[in-house]
Amino acid sequence: LYCCHSGTMGYEDRRREGDNDRRRNDSDNSSRRRRDERSGNSKYDDRRDDRARSPPRKRKFQKDEEDYSKFKWGNDDREKQEKKDAAGQPGNGSDEEEPAVKIQPNYELSGKLTADTNQVKGKVIKYAEPPEARMPTIRYRFYVFKGNEDKEIAIYHLHRRSNYLFGRDRKVVDVPTDHPSCSGQHAVVQYRLHEEILPDSTRIQKVKPYLIDLESTHGTFVKVGGDWQKIETAKYYELLENDVVRFGYSSREYVLIRDETQR
Repeated sequence: LYCCHSGTMGYEDRRREGDNDRRRNDSDNSSRRRRDERSGNSKYDDRRDDRARSPPRKRKFQKDEEDYSKFKWGNDDREKQEKKDAAGQPGNGSDEEEPAVKIQPNYELSGKLTADTNQVKGKVIKYAEPPEARMPTIRYRFYVFKGNEDKEIAIYHLHRRSNYLFGRDRKVVDVPTDHPSCSGQHAVVQYRLHEEILPDSTRIQKVKPYLIDLESTHGTFVKVGGDWQKIETAKYYELLENDVVRFGYSSREYVLIRDETQR
């Protein structure tokens, strides 16, 4: 059997002996260093100076700060050219450029906004008066006859407004036409200012009645020489005294008569 008190050194004894040797070496090195410092040896002083002069160690993921002074923001050439244009100076080209004309704002109504302003009782009116619309200077009337009857069944005065809307929609029209072939907004009688030139080159202005069909389904007719003539839609047709008008396939005939008191 192995005896721990024999001449062979055990594990614990070797470990303690090694620790004692390291302590003695560290003590000798420290004593030697202090002795060299007192004697003026610069070996360790240079090391301390090198560590003091060395730059601080950067972090591994530290991002370097960028120098933005080398960048120029904006377009200097474009700004210079705009200043020259504003001052009326020529640019880089050989020809002098004219300053750009600014678009003036337009305050007129258009699109859906126009439709909203042209409403009667919540319904949009198809028709809008032209700029030359005027109040009539002559009093006209529509005498309504049905079929071959000689006596009129209704009289409509057409001098109190500049236009009159005809159709089947009683909520918005001025003169109702109840026949099924008539559209809700069928046609309009519009008074317009018309300029005439006489043979002696004299210019005179007159307000005349015109008829316009609002793209109705079955059209608007005017009797010419005993025959019914369908007028073109969305175009003004001048009405003359004693003209006879019919809307759709209705049997009612509207005769334009001038007021007797103005003859």
